[in-house]
Amino acid sequence: MNSAVYPLAVFFAAVFTNNILLSNYLGMCSFLSVSRELKTSLGLGAAVTFVMAVTSLLNWLVYHYLLIPLDLEYLRFIVFIMVIAAFVQLVEMKLPNFTFVPALSEPKPEDNWEGETGLITDIVTRNLFSGENVEAYLCGSPGVITLHGFLGTDTRNLVDILIDDDAKTKRMGLSHERISRRMEVLRKSGLRVLGEFISIEPHFEVKVDTVRGKLPCPFGHPGIFPKINTTVRNLHIKREITYTDLNIHLIGAHGFYEGKGSPFRIEPRNLVEVLEIEAEE
Repeated sequence: MNSAVYPLAVFFAAVFTNNILLSNYLGMCSFLSVSRELKTSLGLGAAVTFVMAVTSLLNWLVYHYLLIPLDLEYLRFIVFIMVIAAFVQLVEMKLPNFTFVPALSEPKPEDNWEGETGLITDIVTRNLFSGENVEAYLCGSPGVITLHGFLGTDTRNLVDILIDDDAKTKRMGLSHERISRRMEVLRKSGLRVLGEFISIEPHFEVKVDTVRGKLPCPFGHPGIFPKINTTVRNLHIKREITYTDLNIHLIGAHGFYEGKGSPFRIEPRNLVEVLEIEAEE
């Protein structure tokens, strides 16, 4: 190939067919978490570019001079992840104001995971101590949270949304698990008669509608959730609220009520008031 054409082909391949972000879903942090905030996304984007550039060279050396000679090519992805994680840890040692915290929401027993576990909001709270002059970035499943409109028109990044709603819930003396359990109880009550409002003591009316199809969890959680909408009317305060099976899961497992402007965004206080969820003792 002509020496002038080859770099051009590499350039167009990197932009379109082999785009590291949109095709390979690598370096999603700056796109997923802070793509709507120019200042922070530029900073995080530069950090991701630096890490990917250096670790690409390191992984190339490991692959060609270690894995291939030892016939261990099948371990390349695991080794690549370990190299990137180790490099980030080294960077953390040189940058006192930077902390890297690997975490899994629900590790399996066979994973032998010894790191942080649980809701991202709890993990952030345990490791940040104070929210002043601190920013947290969530690295997770490729762009589906933004892609499917779960953030709506909210200008905050995902972690800020989670932390804010978690604080609202705690101020009411509740946990996300307790809220999701109440949502599930009313949903099950409404399943007795589909498509019609039925009376539930003391002063509720509940209707459950089903639609064909299922939805995956945007956080990569295992399981597919049916498209079931539950509408609850509180006749005492004359208000109603509608939520989906996926809402129940997102709130209970991830503390995620979706972003402002999302079609199924649920304000924690509205949910608690309409469903009459009492504070935990």
